[in-house]
Amino acid sequence: MSDFYDDPRGVEARRRMLSAVANLFGHDQFTGASFLELLSLFEVGAGSMVEQGRLGEDDLDEAERNTRAFLETLTQARDGFGLDYFTEQTVYESRLRLCPGFWPFC
Repeated sequence: MSDFYDDPRGVEARRRMLSAVANLFGHDQFTGASFLELLSLFEVGAGSMVEQGRLGEDDLDEAERNTRAFLETLTQARDGFGLDYFTEQTVYESRLRLCPGFWPFC
């Protein structure tokens, strides 16, 4: 997989994904490992975008929309577990619900 750090548009893709987290969740709490899992997912997504050459503005917009959809699924998983914070299990559960086929993450 391509290293998204080698391409400015890959870095922009990751920045947009992280901005979606900040905009949607603000100060919601993640366990340390759950946030690392989320960052890893974004790195896979940005790497996939670079590898596939899908770095146009429409592609970035689609990735940002799908990031928000993933985060909504993450919130549903958290609520389903009756938690007020995100855990590794909520990230894992969200991936199970959406993957495979949820571009650019899986």
